[in-house]
Amino acid sequence: MVPVQWRRVTARQKRIVLALSIAIALTRFAVVARSFFDWDEALFVSAVREYDVTLHHPHPPGFPIFIGAAKVLHALGIEEFRALQAVVILGACFLFPALFAFARELGFDFATSVLGAAIFCFLPNVWLYGGTAFSDVPATTLVFAACALLLRGRSDPRAYVLGAVVLGISAGVRTTNLMIGAIPAVVATVHQARAKRYRDIAMAIVAGAAIVLASYAAAGLASTGIANFFESLRGQSRYVAEVDSWRNPERMKLGEAAVQFFLHPFQYRDILNALTGAAVLSLIAGLVVRRAAPLLTFAIFAPLAIVAWLQFDPMAAGRYSIAYMAAHAVLGADGFRVLGRRASVQTALSMIILGLFVFSVQRGVREQLLTIPPPVAALRFAAEHVPPDAPLYVHGSMEPHAVVLLRDREPRWFRKREELASAPPDAWVVDEITYARGTNFVREKLGSWKVLRRRNFKASVVRVSEMR
Repeated sequence: MVPVQWRRVTARQKRIVLALSIAIALTRFAVVARSFFDWDEALFVSAVREYDVTLHHPHPPGFPIFIGAAKVLHALGIEEFRALQAVVILGACFLFPALFAFARELGFDFATSVLGAAIFCFLPNVWLYGGTAFSDVPATTLVFAACALLLRGRSDPRAYVLGAVVLGISAGVRTTNLMIGAIPAVVATVHQARAKRYRDIAMAIVAGAAIVLASYAAAGLASTGIANFFESLRGQSRYVAEVDSWRNPERMKLGEAAVQFFLHPFQYRDILNALTGAAVLSLIAGLVVRRAAPLLTFAIFAPLAIVAWLQFDPMAAGRYSIAYMAAHAVLGADGFRVLGRRASVQTALSMIILGLFVFSVQRGVREQLLTIPPPVAALRFAAEHVPPDAPLYVHGSMEPHAVVLLRDREPRWFRKREELASAPPDAWVVDEITYARGTNFVREKLGSWKVLRRRNFKASVVRVSEMR
């Protein structure tokens, strides 16, 4: 059976979606980073080189399918970071059609689905992170595809089983995808149960669960023992609870964190306010006229947003919000339809928002495409200019970067500069701040600063004698 929404997709509309999919995919190459930037990216690179979750290569729970895909490319001769980046860019290229299909299956009309998916692809966090080595964007593409298939599975058993398989794969990339896929899976399963397709239900559950279990079993076996793997999971959970979550008394207050996660995960507040306002209008209209699509969209994405607000680091909201910002985009486009009551008005308002995002983030785009991140630049400078027999100290904030880039060195780590008091004057230091007499590497707080996590924007290489 063909779902109702897809019966109304004309040949002309299919050509529009194909053309936009190709055009938007090409824009993903405008943000291909020259090197890894953040702590977690460096851990991912180390994992491609030598996988062991107990050593945080990568951090728990291990992202097994993401790293596995990159390892396949690395085995073909692609350098570790580029292998990861290739997986991310591939996911980014399919982000638009995946969200378009998801929105259609939710029940949104063609124009809203197209405009919402396009806005989402050009959100600054979605665009910039789509050129890095983080797992968020390919995981998001996979879970959107899974949800679209599951919702199509209300009337198509094959799509239902395939959706469960893709959801399992997406969970093997990021476990939080299960929160997004839960409601589509339940809705589709209820329809299958009403049709008495119990065999299909069993196949879907077994297939999806088997992929998830096999992925993380492989992660444990590839690490130094299953017992140590589970201990690392418990350690990571304790860290999140004590440091990142609302339980940390020094964390941002819950009200401020709510603004950070729900409204302003990156610093383009006026544009975000307009988009969020339109999304709220869509929800209100959905309640008034009893439209299921906006309410179902909110129900699917709200759990992840709430968990992020309570459990994750607010300083990284730009990355953690990537998946659920799809609700802002699609509901925003739907809100413009409610506001304008005409397709031309909806299209105009949506394109204004999209254009403002594209224009505003251009400095960050150029920065990511053309410049080497300061920690990487500093460590490469140290590798080339510091004599092999000279003592080398590296700030702990760059430890995973140094593990990747200083393979032939054994640097000493420090966290506080007081720890360098006993260092010899001829020792060299790679630090996270700049020095007047040091070799400094800086990204200005104007471009990607407004989107990415605010660290690693400064680094320096300096002799100990020149620090004092």
